[in-house]
Amino acid sequence: MSLSKLFLILVVVLQTGCSVWFQKEGTVLVREPSESTYKAYTDAEEVRALSKKYWPYTALAANAYQLSWPDYKQELQFANERTRQSTLAEQFAQACKPGSKELVPTPGWYAWTKFPTEVLAKRAEAAKLFFSVWEFRSQDNPEKVSEIAIVFRGTEADQTQDWFSNARWFIPTWLRGEDQYDVTRDWVSRAIEAEVQDRIREGTLLPTVKIVAVGHSLGGGLAQQLAYAMPKSVPHQIKISRVIAFNSSPVTGWMSTANPPRDENTKGLAIDRIFEHGEALAYIRLPINMVIPPHRRESAVRDVRFDLERTIGGVKNHGSLFFACRLAEVAGATKGVVNTESFASE
Repeated sequence: MSLSKLFLILVVVLQTGCSVWFQKEGTVLVREPSESTYKAYTDAEEVRALSKKYWPYTALAANAYQLSWPDYKQELQFANERTRQSTLAEQFAQACKPGSKELVPTPGWYAWTKFPTEVLAKRAEAAKLFFSVWEFRSQDNPEKVSEIAIVFRGTEADQTQDWFSNARWFIPTWLRGEDQYDVTRDWVSRAIEAEVQDRIREGTLLPTVKIVAVGHSLGGGLAQQLAYAMPKSVPHQIKISRVIAFNSSPVTGWMSTANPPRDENTKGLAIDRIFEHGEALAYIRLPINMVIPPHRRESAVRDVRFDLERTIGGVKNHGSLFFACRLAEVAGATKGVVNTESFASE
């Protein structure tokens, strides 16, 4: 890359950093997949509609930080039963307290408590990877599963392997070992494909079920890695139809994924990158977007920038619990007004 192009990118980054505060508070900026510029949504109802669409996924991503191996089965079983223990408003009030260890409520979403196997869980734990799988059941037809979500945990500050995964571009494989992207690409993708095939054969899932991958920060990068790496399979082709990544890492495992199946998995893939105004990783994604514009990619990349918290520095803005709770508040969910739709309804 020429020095002039690098200089141009630097200027744009600096200008964007200086102008980031000019987004009007309470608005949402959206860049659709085919567009190169953002459209501002300023109407309160439009902002609420976008918040309703995304808040349950942000909650699933935030809750991933409260779950862990080897106790995930008991934790997920408790999450499934929790809706009967208190009102929705009470659950939000407890979960959204600073430093809370309670799970943010996710009405309509139920965890798979018998997946993954202990063997895969141990392999994931060796790389400090955590993920869980949830299914969405509508209130109108609770027996029907219309969507499943594979949810990845993001970076935990005290986990060295998390940072190795974040910095995998700069760390040779012999030094970092099998990292979280490797485990997601080589093991989680195959396990998800096999499990979904089994459940379709058993009749607990329909072949038309939508599959999304979700994550915050490092988890957002892992969600994209999973989408790229899903193996080609029969009798049903199991693919990720949408990635929902919050304040996401720019590392996605694209270059380290075998092709095929990478390009085939990318066709028709929707990637929604949801982020908070001023969050730290936005400044790392920006120069990459300058070099590889999202609207020119094979996948349909949609950027949605909320403005929920005006805090200098980008650290608080990056937080998952803050984002989930504020988005749920804007959507009206914290008062018990719940949107029970998912992307499968589109």
